[in-house]
Amino acid sequence: MIHSKSTDDLIAELNLLDESDAIEAKEVSGNEVGSSIYETICAFSNEPGLGGGVILLGLKKELGQLFPVYKLTGIKDPDKIQSDIVSACQSKFNTPIRPIVKRELIQNRTIVRIDIAELPAEQKPISIKNLGLPRGVLRRIGSSDVHCSQDDLIAFFQDRSHSNYDAHTVRDSSTQDIDPTAIALYRRFIAEHKPTSLVLSMTNDEILYSTTSLKTAE
Repeated sequence: MIHSKSTDDLIAELNLLDESDAIEAKEVSGNEVGSSIYETICAFSNEPGLGGGVILLGLKKELGQLFPVYKLTGIKDPDKIQSDIVSACQSKFNTPIRPIVKRELIQNRTIVRIDIAELPAEQKPISIKNLGLPRGVLRRIGSSDVHCSQDDLIAFFQDRSHSNYDAHTVRDSSTQDIDPTAIALYRRFIAEHKPTSLVLSMTNDEILYSTTSLKTAE
C-alpha cells in the first residue's frame, strides 16, 4: 500500500517510473502552494479503489532527460506550508479532509509529505466548493487529476446508495455543509430511473434523512 512506503522509496519510484495514479510530486518555489495541490487532494480522496495517494512537495522534475529525474529543491518555510494545507483542507472542500502532513529531511533538503486517504463511498464525492458541481469534483486517472462530468457524479451517488456501513455523524457539521446542487443531481437520478418514487415528493431534508446523509447527533 502506498502509505506504508518510505519517502525515500517513493522518490526512487518517481525516478524509475515517473508520477503515477498514487504519487504526485510538486515544486514549491515560495511560501505558497498552488491551487493544483487541492485538485490532487480531491482526486486522491475520490478515486474508487485507489486507496488514496501521496503528494511530495519540494521536488522538481528535470526536463530534457531521457528518463524522469526528480531533483530535491526543498521547502523554504515548511511550517507555514503545513499549516496552510491543513487549514485549507478544513474549509476548501464540501466536506473537511484531514490529511497527514509532515516534513522530512532528505539529502539535507526539507520536503513536505502529504498522505491522503480515499474517502468511504458514503462521503463521496468530495468537491472544491468554489468550482461548483460537477467541475469541483475530480478523479485520479493515471497521473492526471480529471474534472468530473455529471455522469461521473451520478455514478458516485449510485455507489453511495449501495454501500453498507456503520453510519455516524460528522462532528460540528450542519445542513449548511450540504451542497443543494448535489441533492438536485440525486433527484435527477431518481427521476430518470424511478419516476414514480416517493423521493421526488420529499423535501430536501426528508431526502437527506431517508438516505442517512442527515441524522440527529447521538
